[in-house]
Amino acid sequence: MILSARWIIPITSKVISSGAVLIQGNKIKDFGPASTILNQYPNETIYNYPGSVILPGLINVHSHLELTILRGYLENLDFWEWIKKISHVKYKVLTLEDIGISSLLGVCEAIRSGVTTLGDVVDLGPALDAFLQSGLRGIIYQEMFSPINSEAPRVMEELKKKISRHKKEIINFDRNKSKITENVQSLLTLGISPHSPYTVSPTLFDLINKFSKLHQMPVCIHVAESVEETNLIKHGTGPISDGLADRGIEWKVPGCTPVEYLERLGLLSNNVLLVHCIQLETSDYDILKRNNVSVAYCPKSNFKLRTGFLNLNKMLQKEIEVGLGTDSVASNNNMDLFEEMRTAAFSPSWLKKDEINRNNSRKENQFCAYKALKMATLGGALSLGLSDSIGSIEVGKKADLISVDLTNIHTQPTFCPVTSLVFSAKGTDVNMTMVDGKFLFKDNQFLTLNKSKLYESVDLIQEKLQALVVE
Repeated sequence: MILSARWIIPITSKVISSGAVLIQGNKIKDFGPASTILNQYPNETIYNYPGSVILPGLINVHSHLELTILRGYLENLDFWEWIKKISHVKYKVLTLEDIGISSLLGVCEAIRSGVTTLGDVVDLGPALDAFLQSGLRGIIYQEMFSPINSEAPRVMEELKKKISRHKKEIINFDRNKSKITENVQSLLTLGISPHSPYTVSPTLFDLINKFSKLHQMPVCIHVAESVEETNLIKHGTGPISDGLADRGIEWKVPGCTPVEYLERLGLLSNNVLLVHCIQLETSDYDILKRNNVSVAYCPKSNFKLRTGFLNLNKMLQKEIEVGLGTDSVASNNNMDLFEEMRTAAFSPSWLKKDEINRNNSRKENQFCAYKALKMATLGGALSLGLSDSIGSIEVGKKADLISVDLTNIHTQPTFCPVTSLVFSAKGTDVNMTMVDGKFLFKDNQFLTLNKSKLYESVDLIQEKLQALVVE
């Protein structure tokens, strides 16, 4: 098939006006000016998107699909109150069926807004089925908790069982009574997420580290997200320390930054994605660079929970790989990566008058719309270790593509499609989403999910939550 549009943005090469992309099977076979592509391949089916731009699918490197149903439910809370209440609702109120509906709502939103790949943290499990039904690409990080050293062997056995169940579910998946096992396995990668330095014991960290390296599994860790976390790791003080003490949990104070603590434990490598990284000291940037880790930047969530902001200026100057994430919509409140790109472009770190900023006056070193768009596409692929197959329009890469309509009033006039995408477009402007050469959203229709049936289930869960007073 051929996809043609007013513009093609390959990311790794120049914008093509009146361009086209040739897709054969699940891969990109050619792209260029529409006149050239159409003449060379006259027998291909053509899908035309006039007034639109075709670009690589957006990559959301950090999400929590299981929490989608809690969008707007817990508002105007400080970070730790929010954490406590969301945990109560998740474990004490919502059923596994509810979590499954929540995850389906999340993948539906992702597809509709042009996200083709997710780095999703899964705790209870139903999100995997949502991925399987949707046709999205993703890394599914199984989340684990336990700050008690003596529990580590038992928790590790639980992790192994969960990973085994996930593998079997992927292998046995059957869509429309037609086996597509090979295709599904190529879309999904299993990873591990030891939650954070304050919810995972050193012993459990060590066991997970050895297991992930043995099985070459990617790892995702929340770190340096709050001042309270830093106070615990550096000084053994604050509400997290008090909470551990109340539970009778012994905490040996490392006396360093959270990032340095992870390095001491031998957890940092090029297969590790660190989420947030807001509360960093100067030495932490060198640690990140030295260990070649990637960072998930969730600007809107960080602002909304008032935990701070990542110093994107310094992060990019240090050449640390950064991808964009939304975090859960319980804190965001949506999965619109166009909004995340804008927030990244408006980061307060660009206003900081430090040495890096003074050396950043040359135009080619300044953050711009193109760099924001790259962060949401190829940058995300690099952060997740998937850049060999996705993130840009190149011959041989997987056909994960989207089309964005730039004819709407808020994108007119369009002098440059890149700046229009970053500074004006919305997720609802997406008019086509394709993963692995298959349409997931086209002609305002979901092709793999039943939105109407889903909404009925969402309404029932909303009624239950509205009737609940969260203590």
